[in-house]
Amino acid sequence: LIADQVFLKRVQADSVILGDGRAVVNLKLVLVNVAESGAYDIDVEFKGVGFPGRWRTRKNIMLQRGQTEAHVSQTFTKPRLWWTWDQGKPDLYQASIILRNSRTGRVVEKGGVRFGIREIKVTPGWNFILNGRSFFPRATNIIPTQWLSEYTASRARRDVAMMKDANLNGVRVHAHVNREEFYSACDEAGLFVWQDFALQWSYEATDAFTRNACRQIKEMVRLLYNHP
Repeated sequence: LIADQVFLKRVQADSVILGDGRAVVNLKLVLVNVAESGAYDIDVEFKGVGFPGRWRTRKNIMLQRGQTEAHVSQTFTKPRLWWTWDQGKPDLYQASIILRNSRTGRVVEKGGVRFGIREIKVTPGWNFILNGRSFFPRATNIIPTQWLSEYTASRARRDVAMMKDANLNGVRVHAHVNREEFYSACDEAGLFVWQDFALQWSYEATDAFTRNACRQIKEMVRLLYNHP
């Protein structure tokens, strides 16, 4: 990996659905500046995936040397929400990010993220609520193969299609973290994912192991955060 002044380490997309029907999407950009401090312009273009719509926003920031978090927000007056397939359409958005040096105008970094606008809650009584609407989860466990290196995008789409044909609206990824292609297929098909942490049976009861497990589960959340 070669960084030209600034490296876009991570993008995190959060959505909030307002009471008047609008939605606000907040992007958290984790940027690493390996050059001297300076001013940069962040240009973000939001587009609907498979449906018309384009929104642009720009923000100017001062980056010191090292890691910085920058936040960019976009309001959608008539958002197309992500739903499970039995509740509506699983609409998705794509955000394309360009970072420019403010003084020279030169592009120093590009990135992007695909996300769905949605809010999901589980009540203490185990009622599932998606975008303010109660729904009944019908899901199955999956461990598709013992060797994820052989699990291709086409096999993931096939498995997701079979689950949908079985009238399931969700899946529990059991005791492992699957490939990116599987989660993307679930996003597109409108299946919610219940993600296990990849621990099962018995492990050593030590503080060192617990610290390692806590570190890994944080990384798992960051890895899968933008999948609706």
